[in-house]
Amino acid sequence: MRETVEVDGQLFYFGALRGRRAPSITPVDRAHSTAASAHCHSCGGGGRDGLQLCRCVTRAIFRQCLGRYRRAEFEAASPRVCGTQWGIPSVEYRADFVRVCLLALPVGMQKRIFTEHILGRTPCLDLLAAGMLLSQGNFYHEAYRVREKCGRALEAAGLWPIHKYFAQPSRMAAQNDAIHIARMHGPRKHFTESWFDLHRKRVAGKAMAAAAA
Repeated sequence: MRETVEVDGQLFYFGALRGRRAPSITPVDRAHSTAASAHCHSCGGGGRDGLQLCRCVTRAIFRQCLGRYRRAEFEAASPRVCGTQWGIPSVEYRADFVRVCLLALPVGMQKRIFTEHILGRTPCLDLLAAGMLLSQGNFYHEAYRVREKCGRALEAAGLWPIHKYFAQPSRMAAQNDAIHIARMHGPRKHFTESWFDLHRKRVAGKAMAAAAA
């Protein structure tokens, strides 16, 4: 296990990249360290393998997101109001989960494993009997790679940590609110100017009016 040290509230661990020169101290995020496996030989429970997320962390991220995806299927569709618009967070999360994972996977065997084995819960032996040209061991290795790729993509897209996704307002509702406000208050140029620019123009206008008087 790699040695860790805490400096100013931030957790670091000592290690080096394989085959490259790397800084002696690499920062570790607490969310990643909690998702890491304590029995992982690559990160030793630290969460990072060099400067990249460890594979155990990306698989854990995918498992958490997949569990939230399946729980959302049985939740009541309670809308969330954001200004003049509303959205359904559980439905939005399910749609974002599928969209992000499908975009992260190449067309072919990995995408089929995701849609049929992971989402469809079709057993491995049934897929192999249906004509998938893989041995049982290679099938599970491909499934591990699918979980790793999807886990990285889900974190990059903001679907993990899950509580942060549900804490923010509906993105579509916020976008529709911005369009609605722009239509009410005129051209877009009024929104591109900062508060300081508007204040400076207002003060200059008052000064010109006072000088003319």
